[in-house]
Amino acid sequence: MITGLSDLSSPSYWFTPNPGSISDQTAILFVVLFGFFVVMKILLRFMGRQYVVSLTRYHKAFLYRLENMFLTMGIVGLLWLFLVYEMIPFFSGRFWFIGWCLGVAIWAYYIVYYVRYELPALLSRDKERERARKYTHQKGRK
Repeated sequence: MITGLSDLSSPSYWFTPNPGSISDQTAILFVVLFGFFVVMKILLRFMGRQYVVSLTRYHKAFLYRLENMFLTMGIVGLLWLFLVYEMIPFFSGRFWFIGWCLGVAIWAYYIVYYVRYELPALLSRDKERERARKYTHQKGRK
């Protein structure tokens, strides 16, 4: 149990292999956090199906990447919470939560990179190809 914020900056707090049980309030907070990730996956799936006609294949790929991140990290987080609840010595360590946060951050970085850099390049490439296709000879046309 945390007695103050100074415990959070202590490496021994985060890297204890057997941290013990967590309080009910902390468990509820983690369930809400990890459940939010699973719910966001479900909402993105329904939103994607509703607007599937109006989206390009690249936007669908973006939604697919988000869905994968939300579902994977939600399930991994709930699994970690189960191991903490069962107080399994190595797998209930607090350092796994740090790893989970790093995983979310890295995955989110790659999604933002895709949207910021790759998606505009792919869309402009398709526009160029479509524009060039108008002027190329196609079999069967007069």
